[in-house]
Amino acid sequence: MKNPSFGSSPSGLLRRREARRIAMTIIYAQSCTGYHMDEVVRLVRSMRADWAEMLVEQPATPNFVLPLIYAVQRNQTEIDEQIEHVLENWRISRVSPVERALLTLGCAEILYFADIPPRVTINEYIELAKVFSNENAPAFINGILDKLVHKTGKPDALKK
Repeated sequence: MKNPSFGSSPSGLLRRREARRIAMTIIYAQSCTGYHMDEVVRLVRSMRADWAEMLVEQPATPNFVLPLIYAVQRNQTEIDEQIEHVLENWRISRVSPVERALLTLGCAEILYFADIPPRVTINEYIELAKVFSNENAPAFINGILDKLVHKTGKPDALKK
C-alpha cells in the first residue's frame, strides 16, 4: 500500500512507527556527526529509497518525520533542559547517544505534539529502546519519559 494515512489504521500506525525509527536515526546521526540537520536528512534520504519517500513534504502524504526532527532542532535547548530536570543525578551528556536520541524525540512528542497521547509516545520509544539499546534502556526510557509526562501534566487522552 503506497502512502497510507496516519489515522487509526494498522498501516498508518506502522508508518508512524517507521517514522519514529527514521527520526531516531537522524537525531542520532546529527548528534554524532555535528552535521546540520538538513545535511543529515539529505544523507538519510540517499541511503534508502523507502525512507526517502517519508522525508519529503507532500500535501497529499502525511509526514511525521520532518515535523518531529525539526521540532527537536527548533527546541533543542528546552528539550535538553526538560530531560535534565527529570534525570536524577545524571547529566544528559552522560546518557548514551542512542538513549539520548530516544529521550529527545520522546520529549519533543510530549511537549510539541498535543495530538499524541503520552502513553503512545512512551510505548513507542520503549519499543525502539528494545531494538537499538541495551537491556536496561527500556526501563530507563520509560522512567524518564513518565516523569516528564507527570511534570508537564499532559493528559493521556484527548477531550472530545
